[in-house]
Amino acid sequence: MSVLVRRRNISKSFGEFKLIQGIDLEIKENEVIGIVGCNGCGKSTLLEMLVGRIPTDSGQWKWLRPHCQVSYMPQVANEEIRQQRLSCGEQTKKRLQRALYQPHELLVLDEPTNHLDQKGIQWLIQMIRKEKGTVIIVSHDRYFLDQCAQRIIELENGKLQHFLGNYSDYQMEKKKQLEAQKHAYMIQEKRQQKIKAEMARLKNWSQKAHEDAAQKAIETGNKFGGKEHNRAKAKKRDQQIKSKLKRLEKMQEESIEKPREQAKIQFTLEKAEKGNKRILEVKQLGKSYGNKVLFADSHYSRTTF
Repeated sequence: MSVLVRRRNISKSFGEFKLIQGIDLEIKENEVIGIVGCNGCGKSTLLEMLVGRIPTDSGQWKWLRPHCQVSYMPQVANEEIRQQRLSCGEQTKKRLQRALYQPHELLVLDEPTNHLDQKGIQWLIQMIRKEKGTVIIVSHDRYFLDQCAQRIIELENGKLQHFLGNYSDYQMEKKKQLEAQKHAYMIQEKRQQKIKAEMARLKNWSQKAHEDAAQKAIETGNKFGGKEHNRAKAKKRDQQIKSKLKRLEKMQEESIEKPREQAKIQFTLEKAEKGNKRILEVKQLGKSYGNKVLFADSHYSRTTF
């Protein structure tokens, strides 16, 4: 497959918050890419830079096919849905149809399964499978990505990592990487502890050698000769300590980062009493980084019966 767009060293910050840090991205023709990552990591920002809605801080997108037609569907805002007086699912499908049916070589979708029921998701899967161009999808829907994606791009801590295959393939490979990183980190920690213990031992020897030098000079009356002989021994110990310290500093510079465990959410649910009770209500919820608004004026309520 030939390359559709390529860029090196893309960065984006909002104030002092560095959202995307020096990433490289290459998109090929006729591939379906799923972009995954935790909420707020910059997935939507990446899409908006790609389609030209917001500028990058560094780097520029290089389109290798001139005048490439792009169709983009951003996330559906709750406020817009209320104004349209449509159900969430109806509004999402309407926007999807608009994006799917307009002429394009690159289709970019941000959370397209939000508010869709199972029938709507199956419809979208079939539509994407019929696509003849390139498709880029940001989604948290694992089933959907398993049915559509040919490559997964993970955005984590401002960096990108690429995985061939669908979401399940990505999970398996990510697990292998995590286990390998854990193993390498444990080996590294043992080596560093060993070097630190050796340094402590050498420091004790060096200190003792200096003390013995002074004591020997006093006992023998040969303050100059005895002192210089024992000082030479202590100096040798000091050189060994410096050598060990350089080794430790080099290991720390090239150190393997401690693996980050994915956060696990645990719920404790108690049996509810009979009756209609509202268990959760959210009003006018918003989140932003500087001038970048992730979501605003969101409302949600959940009732139990």
